[in-house]
Amino acid sequence: MIRALVLFAAVPLAACRDQGSVLDNAGDVPPAEMVTAPIQDWGMLRHAIGRTPADSGVLTKGPIVTDLNALLGPDAIAYRALIEQRGGPLARAGDMLVTVTPGGDHAGYLVVDPAQLALEAGFRRNGAWVVKRTHSSDIVRPPAVEALLKD
Repeated sequence: MIRALVLFAAVPLAACRDQGSVLDNAGDVPPAEMVTAPIQDWGMLRHAIGRTPADSGVLTKGPIVTDLNALLGPDAIAYRALIEQRGGPLARAGDMLVTVTPGGDHAGYLVVDPAQLALEAGFRRNGAWVVKRTHSSDIVRPPAVEALLKD
């Protein structure tokens, strides 16, 4: 009977053998302190209007960093790199702020609603759009984002 238990315990472990370590991508997850911080004044984002995300630092040291990391989870690092490398200048679209990349396989966008403290982040992965939005927000996508999503 003990041999049977040992055999049943060993079979699932053997099935997991060449699947890689669970911690192989642990470096891709933002540090905990970057996803749990006090709410900051998003009104200061107006100083980033007309500047690219890379130039303004809005994705690395601005007031939305913690919320963006929490929203995107393990996708945050790759998303920030995409938007910093390819994102256009932050522009006002009504009450929203938006940056979009050129279209194609490596497209992405960010919509910020400072009044709601809400974000919508979108990026293409394997030819399909991945869109993440602050829970319970009612962000209206600006025309530039709608056009990018149709690309």
